[in-house]
This record gives sequence, structure tokens and C-alpha cells, in this order.
Amino acid sequence: MTAFCHYHPISPAKWRCRDCQRNYCKACLPGANERTRRCQCPRCNHSLQFLGAANTAIPFWERLPAFFQYPLAKAPLALVGICTVAPLLISSQLLAFIVTLTLLCVMTKYLYSILDNTAEGHMNPPTLVSAFSSEGLNTLFQQIGVFIIFGLIILGASQAGGQLLGWLATAFVLLVLPASVMSLARERTIISAINPLQLTLLISTLGWPYFVLYAHLMLLFLSMGVAVDFLIEHSSAMLAGVGAGFINGYFTIIAFHMLGYVLFQYQEKLGYATTDQQNDDETNVLANRAGRIDADIDLYLKEGEYQHVKQLVAGELKKKKDDPWRMEQLYRICDAQGDITSLKPFIIQLLDTLLVRNQPEQAITLLKKLYLEDEEFALKDAVVSFKMAQFAYHQHEYKLVVRLLKDFHSRFPDANNITDAYILLARTLANGLRLKDKAQAYLRFLIQQFPDYPSIDALREMEQTIARGGRI
Repeated sequence: MTAFCHYHPISPAKWRCRDCQRNYCKACLPGANERTRRCQCPRCNHSLQFLGAANTAIPFWERLPAFFQYPLAKAPLALVGICTVAPLLISSQLLAFIVTLTLLCVMTKYLYSILDNTAEGHMNPPTLVSAFSSEGLNTLFQQIGVFIIFGLIILGASQAGGQLLGWLATAFVLLVLPASVMSLARERTIISAINPLQLTLLISTLGWPYFVLYAHLMLLFLSMGVAVDFLIEHSSAMLAGVGAGFINGYFTIIAFHMLGYVLFQYQEKLGYATTDQQNDDETNVLANRAGRIDADIDLYLKEGEYQHVKQLVAGELKKKKDDPWRMEQLYRICDAQGDITSLKPFIIQLLDTLLVRNQPEQAITLLKKLYLEDEEFALKDAVVSFKMAQFAYHQHEYKLVVRLLKDFHSRFPDANNITDAYILLARTLANGLRLKDKAQAYLRFLIQQFPDYPSIDALREMEQTIARGGRI
């Protein structure tokens, strides 16, 4: 039964903590090393149990289209073509027999490579070159030995007990044959492939899915036989030979791929665990510090441990103050909790981020909350203060503009936007708050303090406009 992640309930788990009694998926543990089976629990820091890629595998009976597509890849299709066509191109019967026998051995070895690869989680076929390598020859000879022993068992049963016992022995051999192939692939010994107790144990360990597998295999080979018989009856000998070769190779590759997938799917029951080779690249991409922080944040949020979340994000922002994603994370969690105080150390970067993202309303709301909480609070950045004042003016937040720009020249004596700030403040006082005298006072201050201002005449004109009761 598939185990699912404690924090992502629709994701199959990859790891389990026996101490916390929690399952984790890849998203929870981006730095986990599946190859070495080493990973620590993010909560208690104890070693985790690797559940294997089998926990993420879908049942083999739901994967039938993929099984039928598997032999159509370049490598298996090319090998089937070679094994089928090569003997037909040889005129000498003896040489053709030798080539056929050799290619049959090559194909058998390749079939076990398919089984092994699939059982390890590789869902792509082995290369064509691997079929002609010397690796895996022992398995080939062992399989031949197994077939010989099974044949002798059936023959001995028939001679000792008559036709009935012979049929029973044949039925038993056919029933355990898939288990024998899987056992030979796992153990690499003839004894394991013919031992009735070991084969029965393997079948009982898999349970009813073994019989579902057996039914699928029987249907495969029955279909193969029907298709070959049809070709023989309705086509020429040459076409029937070529077609039969492709059909036999195609269905046999499917069968071995299916056997390997069953080992992969039920590896935990069978006592071993493999990594999901298809997702190794994804693991490598996620295995970095930023991914670990994001995973921890996700876990703490789901546990309701918001203080840990704020500490993690704040710690990251201290290392990289201009990270907009971390800034937004901190803003969201603090805003949801009503904890504005935790934002104070990062308020300049946060306001700037909100303004860059064209979210002035959120920036203004945040700033107003800060002023309500702390009457002495003041922004310590001239550029952000002026930007906020501009947005506040357009939002008709005139009191906020005054608060932002009051004593601007004293707070930021080296700022190069003092003139622009006080012109905006004068407009706010005159147009928004109807405080004409104070607006004129700021304009006169600018005229006196900045006599070289390029638009000094415009300042005088503004002062006169206010005196006449106009808007500036």
C-alpha cells in the first residue's frame, strides 16, 4: 500500500521517520541523497528510513500503454530486426543455424538486461551495444540450465506418475516460471530459480498481484501465438518468418519489462530499495540550500510554527537583503499574524519591493500600520520616503505624505531630492489639507535655501498662486 507524505497528502512518500512517525516526499527533503540512502529528519534530525522509489510507482496494470511502447525504442527495435533478418540473409543452413543460435543468446542476455534495468528504476531500454557485450553471460547459461532442469522435472514426473503427474508438473512449472525468471534476475543462482520453497515464498510475498501478472503474461503469449499463426496461414514463408520474428521479439521484450517493473513496484516487500532513476535530475536541481529553506518553511507553516518561519526568512534576508521572494514571504506571514514589528528591520527593502511590483496600496497600508503601532517610527531612507509620499499623494493620503516628508532636510541633509520633497509637501498642504500658510512657508524656505534652483521662478509662481487661493 502506497504511503503518502504527511505534509503533501497527494504525494507518495520517499522517506519515513520512525521517531516522528512522519512520511516525507521529495519536496520536503530537497537535499536527500537517495543513492546513499542518507537523510536526516527536518524535525528531530534523526536518520530517515528510505522507502524506495517503489512507493511512488503506479501499479503495473495501470501502465499497460507504456509496456507496449517500450519495445518500439531504437535499441530493442534494432536488436529484434537484427535477430529476425540476419539469419534470413545467410544461404548456408548450418551457418544460419549457428547465427540464429548466437542471436538467440544475445537476445536472451538483452532481455535480462531489460529486467535488471527496469527493476532498478530505469524505464528506458538498455543500449544496443550492451546486448553484444560479454557482461551477463553467466545469467544466460544459468537460464539455459534452469530450462533444462524444468524439462527434466516434467519428464521425470511423466515417467514416474504417468500423464496426470506430468500435466501437474507442467502446470506447476508454467505457474512458477515468471517467479523463476525474477528470482534468477535477483539472486543470479540456478538454485534460487528452481527451489520450489523459494519460488512459493516469492509468489506469496507478492500475493494476488502475482496472479494478475501471470494472467497478463498468458494473454501476451496467447496473443503472440495467434498473431504468428495468422501470418503463417495468410502470407508467404518469407513474410511469415520476418513477421513472426518481430512479433516474438516484441511480446517477449514486453514480458521481461513487465517482470522487471513488478520487482521495482514491490521492492519493499521483497526486501530492497532503489532510487527513481527517472527523477535524478529533478533531485539534483532541488538539492540546494534555497530548496532546503523553502521545504522547511513549508513544513513549519503546516505545523503552525509561524515563529520558526519568520526566523528562517529573516535569517535569509540578513544574508541577502535584496531578495524579493524572501521579502514577500516575510511580509505575508507577518501580515497574516498581525506582527508588524518583525518587519521593521526590513521595512525599506519591503516597501521598495512592493512599489517595484506596483503594489502601492499594500505599501501604504503597511506603513500606516507601522505608524499606528509606533508613533516615533520614521523611515530612514530618503528615496523610499519620497516614493512613498508620491504614491500616498495620488491615493489622497495627505496626512501620510506630511508624516513622510516632515523635517525632510533635517533627516536627510545630504539628499538630492529635498526640493522635490518639499514641493510635494507644499502641494499636499495647499491642495489636500487646505493649509495655505504652511504650504507657503515651505516654498519660501526653498527659495531662501536653494537660490540656485533652476526653477526658482516656478517656486515663486507657486507661492503667488497659493496666495491667490489657487491650486499648485
